[in-house]
Amino acid sequence: MPSACRGLALVLSALGVAACAATSASPRLPASLESTRRPAAAAPASPIPGPAAGWAVAYRRECRGSITPPRVAPSGSLFTFCDAAFELVGGRFRENVPIGVLALVDDRRALFDDYSGGGWVLGAFDETERLRAKGGRPEQLALSDDRRRAVSIERSRRGWVVVVRDVDTQRELSRSTLENHAEADRVAFIDDGDPVVLTDRGCRTLSCGRRCQRVECRARGVYRAGVAGLSLLAPRFADVAHVAIASRRALLVRPDRSREIVEVPSGRQVAALPPATEEATAVAIDPAGARIAWLDGGLRVATLDGESLTERHHAPALEPSGLAFSPDGSWLFATEGQAVVVLHQGLLPKVQKATAAPPVPPGFRAPTVRAREQTFSRFDESSEVVWPNQVARFRSDDERVDVWVFATDAAELGREDSLDEWARAAVARYEGPGGSPRMLRSWTDGLRRSVEYAVFVRDGCEPSDQYVRVTRQGDSVMRVVVEVAPGEEHAVVAPLLERFFDRALGASPARREAAHSPPVAPGPC
Repeated sequence: MPSACRGLALVLSALGVAACAATSASPRLPASLESTRRPAAAAPASPIPGPAAGWAVAYRRECRGSITPPRVAPSGSLFTFCDAAFELVGGRFRENVPIGVLALVDDRRALFDDYSGGGWVLGAFDETERLRAKGGRPEQLALSDDRRRAVSIERSRRGWVVVVRDVDTQRELSRSTLENHAEADRVAFIDDGDPVVLTDRGCRTLSCGRRCQRVECRARGVYRAGVAGLSLLAPRFADVAHVAIASRRALLVRPDRSREIVEVPSGRQVAALPPATEEATAVAIDPAGARIAWLDGGLRVATLDGESLTERHHAPALEPSGLAFSPDGSWLFATEGQAVVVLHQGLLPKVQKATAAPPVPPGFRAPTVRAREQTFSRFDESSEVVWPNQVARFRSDDERVDVWVFATDAAELGREDSLDEWARAAVARYEGPGGSPRMLRSWTDGLRRSVEYAVFVRDGCEPSDQYVRVTRQGDSVMRVVVEVAPGEEHAVVAPLLERFFDRALGASPARREAAHSPPVAPGPC
């Protein structure tokens, strides 16, 4: 069975997604210091419904490679997501980028984690001009407004630390030790130029049985991180579970699910939001502190005028795990599963025409689907994700052939390029920089453009031969992946490609040649 951790991810829409270990929040003791008690909050006012055309979905883009949240260039012209860079307006794929992008310095350079454990790397998208900061594995990172300093949470040999460095020289400017590190920890720069971190303080490790330990922390809040160590930003920044920080304002979420917008660094309350009705941690505030986004019965977007909140958009069906605004605040990125939903201010909602799923062909069966999972047996035995943009999934009755059918927005690959440029973009988008397609050929019949190739997966414990057809017709790009066992004879493969490629997407103008399938090297599997 395919899985997200194998080489099959090379051609599917969200392939090679790295598993992330979830960490639960540590139990905490009540804060005992009088100075950390926050003043009584003003009674929250419900946002006033705004115009229906406030925000709308502009497009969606799928993840391939290790999931990396969207990062927007300071110019606002492009963003990266997972292993690709896209033009912000229109969402057109531009080029491949290294996985693990932590922040964009400009339109060509990024700080990224190459997963070596040796500190963040400064380099171009093509990974030239690489400069490595000597440090630990970076988990969270933020850049100052002038892009000259970076603050990061890193794992060192002695534990977790917050480090501030000069970007161009990697010179360390300050270092602060964290008592306890949680997945929800965040770093940012505020308007006065100081770095801040959301973290736990007053922690102790307790035994909970044989080979069992738990961490209890007395306080959690937003602290300055400088040469003098950590210091509470202001009393109102104590007792914070989650935070989104702009340079002058912050959206605070308390453990009791109350939420408020406050000034930074004073902590003066600007407005209170209705308490959260569900356990939702994704929040965002735009750099100007005038727009906010949060989860409460779906995605909600509001504007802040003085102390008045006006709700501009509500998407009940969206439940993103992460939210981020563009530098000018007019774009919102909502990460949901292996995809990012990109919303834009001022768009009118438009009806997306769903691509009809093809019927199940004779000799094949379709999976049972539940939410974002699918299985050909039982869910308690084995399952795989339903990939973004997937419209059909088949498996042969003899379990020797697997087929995926995807439908993608044609704007992702562009419309005006030459056939060769379009074909190169398709292969780069779906195979990534490490892909090595064989039997590559492209053609057009005047109405449709197509490229066809084979990828022979030989890494991991489940080698396979994959044949891929990409065809643009109208406003959609159809992609079909046929996977067979390594070294399957052309006499077996050819009828499959005629059925799933030619009948659905148009016949190739030239005779299809047999692809040379390399042998499988012996290995530990």
